[in-house]
Amino acid sequence: MRKNITFAIFMLVLSVNANAFSLNAVQKVTDAMNSNMQFLSLNEFQELQRFPEQLAHFKSVEIISANGNHIADIEVLAQLSALRHLSMNYTFVKDVTPLQNLLKLERLDLKGTHVTDASPLAKLTNLLTLSLYANDISDFSALKSLTQLESLNIGYTKGTDISFLASLKNLRSLNLIWMPINDYSVLTQLTQLEHLDVSYANFNDFSIILKLPNLKSLSIEMGKVLDAKVLEPMIGKGLKVNFR
Repeated sequence: MRKNITFAIFMLVLSVNANAFSLNAVQKVTDAMNSNMQFLSLNEFQELQRFPEQLAHFKSVEIISANGNHIADIEVLAQLSALRHLSMNYTFVKDVTPLQNLLKLERLDLKGTHVTDASPLAKLTNLLTLSLYANDISDFSALKSLTQLESLNIGYTKGTDISFLASLKNLRSLNLIWMPINDYSVLTQLTQLEHLDVSYANFNDFSIILKLPNLKSLSIEMGKVLDAKVLEPMIGKGLKVNFR
């Protein structure tokens, strides 16, 4: 990880109410942009549907937060090679192909978007944190190349096969809530795992949990209280079980 980084924090805090300006959202963002900025927040612009094309010229941007708006077209991001953190939760993003060559990305948050294909993310091998929670993805096999991942959230998706996790030995946090998974045996290979959520995801084999020596927290549904009794030795050593 990079050390002693001093960020030139640049946040857009313009009001977007009808009385503030007559300009549309894209124009407001464009006018407020600074060529030396490293952090760009667009969270205030909920009606924004696309990034300003001028953003392509701001090569120093390392962090973009654009949550809860209407952005669908992210083509301009392909030119921001310095980008390290990108958060676009609950937006209209569907195609993540423009991100495939952003090789410095360390964190990518795409919760509640409309992504159906995760394969363009296969080259982002510096990713440490990835969230694809609540997307329409059924095949996660492309993620097997992301061997540096420490945190992965693919809960509330359509995936049934999690065998790709076998190559993600560095995982410490894994969220699989509400997934129709058939086979959990691969979890026994994730010996660095500290936090696991398998609530409402067809999880029944608690002997697997006994093989995770570093696990600190487990989330499961309330109906599994009796089944979880087998974990009492681990609970006695500090394992926290959260019943949903």
